[in-house]
Amino acid sequence: MKDRSCFFEDQAKLDISEAYDWYLKNASLRVAESFLNEIEESVNYIVQDGLLFKKIHKDYRQVPIKIFPFVIIYKLDTYVIKIYRIFSTNKDPNSKIL
Repeated sequence: MKDRSCFFEDQAKLDISEAYDWYLKNASLRVAESFLNEIEESVNYIVQDGLLFKKIHKDYRQVPIKIFPFVIIYKLDTYVIKIYRIFSTNKDPNSKIL
């Protein structure tokens, strides 16, 4: 796979912030930090070879986040990986794609 930069759309940033705050409030700092680490690890897999993960709608793909009930929704462009959502699997799956 070509070297691609990774860009988080505003909605993905909001998803991360909301989930982090929830884990911080309802679990612990350790769990909240683990959530961020798992996102980073999953994004690294996408950067290595984002084509490995299945398409869910048109050119949108998803990869699950280990341990946490979330998936990363993304698209591959020629030189950029765009992360659109960090989506909770507890939510309505019809709202994954904006």
